[in-house]
Amino acid sequence: MGDDELAVLILSGWSDGPLPALEHSLRQRGLRCVRVPLPMPPCGVYWCANPFLLLLAGVVWLMIYALNEVTLEPAALYIVLIIAGALVAARLCVAGVVRFAEWHGAANAKRLLARHRVALVVGFSWGGGIAHRLLASRAWRGPTLLLAPTTIAMARCALRSPQRLDDARLRVVLASDDGFVPRAATENLYEAVAVVPDDHPLCGRAARDAIAGASAELLSEPLLGAPT
Repeated sequence: MGDDELAVLILSGWSDGPLPALEHSLRQRGLRCVRVPLPMPPCGVYWCANPFLLLLAGVVWLMIYALNEVTLEPAALYIVLIIAGALVAARLCVAGVVRFAEWHGAANAKRLLARHRVALVVGFSWGGGIAHRLLASRAWRGPTLLLAPTTIAMARCALRSPQRLDDARLRVVLASDDGFVPRAATENLYEAVAVVPDDHPLCGRAARDAIAGASAELLSEPLLGAPT
């Protein structure tokens, strides 16, 4: 059954970064903050449900076995070919691991989108990449705030090209010194991008101000009709 209270869906990363401060300000506006469980590599027992993890472990074992045999067998060429094939298979398994984790996180978010009256979706880091996926697949078309989204890194790991988004109700905040988010490539994916002097966690004063301004803009009456 749906929830009549307006909610903000929160998709986090390996750390919470600027999210606790943002959640506090959103609650002061009378909005409920709902966290989406995101199984992400390489941490969390929940993530171990990923079937590609077993495939990757098998490929790694095959590589170790082949390396041990190369000094024992005269047919070294065949062993080298096995190792090369195992390396390719390992790379494909890594892509499968990331793709499955993305699908799993997006599926969890979709269930919560159906359950709540969502006023805003906020994604930070890995969660920003999942929020990007929700928009690209049109599973969600409402106001969205992406904070240092690792969209490019996730796409590279998954061997895919990220889709450019031109949604008018999308705001993005990036850090000028972010080792996880390539700025130029990420800026090319979005229209409304604010770059602040900070690093990936976006916990500095300029980042807090930019995030507060972007969230207030997305929650304004002309865009949403939610209380301000």
